[in-house]
Amino acid sequence: MMITKRLLGVTLFSLAVSLASNGFATVLECHGSALVPDLSPSQLWTELDADAPPLESSSLIVVDRFGNPIVSQDATTPHPIASITKLMTAMVILDAGLPLERELTISEEDVDTLKHSSSRLSVGTRLSRYELLQIMLMSSDNRAAHALARNYPGGTRMFVAEMNAKARDIGMYDTHFADASGLNPENQASAWDLVRLVQTASLYPLITRYTTRTDGDFELKQGETHFVNTNRLVRFSKLPISLSKTGYIHEAGRCLVSRVDVANQPLIFILLGGHTLTGPQQDLSRLHKWLEKSVCAQVESSAGVHRK
Repeated sequence: MMITKRLLGVTLFSLAVSLASNGFATVLECHGSALVPDLSPSQLWTELDADAPPLESSSLIVVDRFGNPIVSQDATTPHPIASITKLMTAMVILDAGLPLERELTISEEDVDTLKHSSSRLSVGTRLSRYELLQIMLMSSDNRAAHALARNYPGGTRMFVAEMNAKARDIGMYDTHFADASGLNPENQASAWDLVRLVQTASLYPLITRYTTRTDGDFELKQGETHFVNTNRLVRFSKLPISLSKTGYIHEAGRCLVSRVDVANQPLIFILLGGHTLTGPQQDLSRLHKWLEKSVCAQVESSAGVHRK
């Protein structure tokens, strides 16, 4: 049986990507070409173009799929993390194995009296855990997070205890949770700890699916209501984002954690303490462009690939 060159190329590339995803090889995709660099994973990002982009975030780190840091700044100091908290909230709910189809009712207890944030989930709204998880992760709704925690066996206090226990289990030793939504500024973590949070959250298909959903319609008391993702990069960019969560309270500034492919390699971006609405998202875009350009130029040069 004859195999065309194109089919053979696709087959070999698919095999290379499969090997890479299982940790056997590092395969970059640069300008449509699959390249296997003659570098170990720990060396792959060490010779970056020195002309790094200006960044707004005050605390940040980018790591590769092996946990090697690529870029970092003030990455070990705990900071308020706002709604990044909701990734841990989702993991605790899913770990508990509670019935996702069970309907829960938004109550007065779920109304934010700390920051007085708004919500379209009016008191009396009934939604399933499945729907509340989606709205919480996609649109960062605080009442959804509080209702999920309040309806946990043992109530909110037990839920927060489980959040902190889970943090210790996955090595988040510079982290403390005080509530399920992130409205409480006592919810704090270092950027390094948030790498561990994103690495673990990425293992939950529902979390990756809901955090990267662009929008959705839900039937509320007032009728069908449209919700959108709080990350504009998910909604409007073509970046290969496989997990995303934004966060904001005054004490935390603008925050963003994401898992995004750069040249076919999954990297984790932690960006905290931005002071403009889209600051962390612009930081991620700049970093992504710079990293892709730098590593592809390095690998193509070592492989003898010349482009006009």
